[in-house]
Amino acid sequence: MTIITVVIFYYTFFGFLTAFSWMNSLGLAKKLVVDKMVFNLYITAELLITSFLVVYAVSYANSILIIIGGLLFISAFYSIWKREELIMQFEIIEDQYDLISAFMSLLLAFLIYFFDLAYSTI
Repeated sequence: MTIITVVIFYYTFFGFLTAFSWMNSLGLAKKLVVDKMVFNLYITAELLITSFLVVYAVSYANSILIIIGGLLFISAFYSIWKREELIMQFEIIEDQYDLISAFMSLLLAFLIYFFDLAYSTI
């Protein structure tokens, strides 16, 4: 099992989890952002998974995955300072954030899988 399967599994699992949260109106994404300790744990996990992706991409010289990992790393690191603005965004769009989060997580899992598969067949 390579390290890329951990990354793909993480984004797939988180995508299905937030989709389940959206379907049942649980508000998982809002609960992640409102509680500071849970938010810090989530950002730490996100940075760890992103660093796995970057290490894998560098070791296999996959430039597309390096770009995706770099953008994810910058986004996760930037969200540490923008937590209060995220809370204000939740007040505006409410439950739709779970749907957006599920879509983006599943899209990231697909893109990572696709570009890893496309690079390995070259």
